[in-house]
Amino acid sequence: MDIQFYTSSNTRNYVGEFIEGLPAKAKKKIIRQLKLLEKYGHNFIDMKKLKGCQLYEITINFNNIGYRILCAIKQTVCWLLHMFIKKSNDTPKKEINTALGRARDLELSLA
Repeated sequence: MDIQFYTSSNTRNYVGEFIEGLPAKAKKKIIRQLKLLEKYGHNFIDMKKLKGCQLYEITINFNNIGYRILCAIKQTVCWLLHMFIKKSNDTPKKEINTALGRARDLELSLA
């Protein structure tokens, strides 16, 4: 599976910037999970489809912190759209709406 990072029109790579700002061990674990996704597909990592939309949530836990990456899969490409720290059981609507806006920006049809 090809991994692509969403980059805004002002060339910001939000997921990449989020990962770069993390402690070294957390960053290493997240990068390892993304490499597994790239090499073997979504069946080898903790990834689930969100209810009510065409987004997927990649779950990465490290030191009792729940890192989440919201992404969209289009054919053989996984678009990493948004990353945040999850503090509750439900994925916040604000985070979903951010990812959906970025998917629209990429003109990914997620209907």
